[in-house]
Amino acid sequence: MDAHAVLSSWDGERPAVLATIVEARGHSYRKPGACMLLGRGGWKRGSLSPGCLEADLEARAEALLDMGSSPPEPTWERVLYEMESPDDLMWGEAIGCGGTVTVLLERVEGELASCIRRAAAHNGGTALHLERMLGSSGRAIEYRLLEASSLAVAGIESDGAGHYSFPIHARPRLILFGAGADSLPVARLAEAAGFRLAVADWREELCTAERYPGAQLALGTADSILRELSVGPADYVFICSHQLQRDRAMLELLSPCPLRYIGILGSRKRVAALLDGLLPAAPVFAPVGLDIGADGPVEIAVSVVAELIAVRRLAEREAKPAARTSMRPRRMLVPLPRDREAVPLGAAGGEAGFACPVEPGRT
Repeated sequence: MDAHAVLSSWDGERPAVLATIVEARGHSYRKPGACMLLGRGGWKRGSLSPGCLEADLEARAEALLDMGSSPPEPTWERVLYEMESPDDLMWGEAIGCGGTVTVLLERVEGELASCIRRAAAHNGGTALHLERMLGSSGRAIEYRLLEASSLAVAGIESDGAGHYSFPIHARPRLILFGAGADSLPVARLAEAAGFRLAVADWREELCTAERYPGAQLALGTADSILRELSVGPADYVFICSHQLQRDRAMLELLSPCPLRYIGILGSRKRVAALLDGLLPAAPVFAPVGLDIGADGPVEIAVSVVAELIAVRRLAEREAKPAARTSMRPRRMLVPLPRDREAVPLGAAGGEAGFACPVEPGRT
C-alpha cells in the first residue's frame, strides 16, 4: 500500500500510531516515506518490511497508545533498526537484510489526525507533503500539509530535533475504454497497485458496478465520456474496446491531450490503423505492456499494469531535483509509415518521447 492508501484506511476514530520510514541506508524493503498504521490487538494497515520489523513496531505502538495524552508523556518515538549482519538475531530472527532503517512512530491525534483526514480526501494531480518538525524528548511536534511539486524526502538532524518531509501522492486515475472480459484483470491488478479506476463503454450490460466495484463508470460515445470524466494531464488511458471505429474516435479526441499515458491493445495491423495520421501529445505505448511474452488476459494484464507502474514511478523519480534515475520503461513508440521521419512528440505540445517508424503491435 502506498501512503495515500494507508492514510485513507484510517476511519478517523480508531486509536492508532503512524509508523514512517524516515531514513534508510543500504538495502531496505521499503524506501523513505513508506508508512503503515498500527492499532490495538494487532490491527494494522500497510507494511514496512517483509514481516521482520512488524512485531517490534506493534509492541512500540501499543506502548505509545497506553501513554497519557498530556505532557510530559511522549507522543512519538524514533527507532533505528540495524540489519546489516546475517548473524544479527534481533527480535529472535536472523534478518541479514544488509541495511539500516530509521522509523518514526507517532500517535495519531490532534494536528496529525487532521492532516491525515485532509490527505486521505485529496485526489488532485499534485502531491501533498506532510512536513514535521520534531521537538525534544518525544513531547512536541509541528505538522504542515502542503501541496508541492518536489517529491523528495528529506531528513535533517540537529541537536536531537529533526525535520522530515515526505510526499503523499493522490492515487492516479486509470481510464479503461472498454469494459469487456480482458479489462477485468487489468482493473483488479491496477486497483491493487494503487490506481483509481474509471471504466467507460457504450454497452450498459458490461459497464456495471457489479463487474467493476468502486470504479467511476461512464456510458456513452467517446465525446460524452470525455466530457463526463474531465480527462486531465495526470490521467492514464488504456484503449481496449476491440471496436475499431470507437477506439479510433476516442484516440482522435485524446490526441491533443497531454495525458500521462495512452496504451493501446490490439494486433499490429489494428494498431497501425488506429494511429494512422495521428500524432498524440501524450506518450503512446503501442504495443502495450512490458515485453514478458504474455499470453492470455491475465498475463497481458500483468504486463500492462507493470508498465503503468514503471511510468508512474519514473515520473515520481524524475521530479526529484537531486535523484534522477536510469529506470525507464520500454521506449514509447507510435507507428508511422516507414517513409516518414521520426518526430519529437514535444512538437505537439506533449511530454518527452518520439514517434518513430516502427513495427506496431504485439498483443
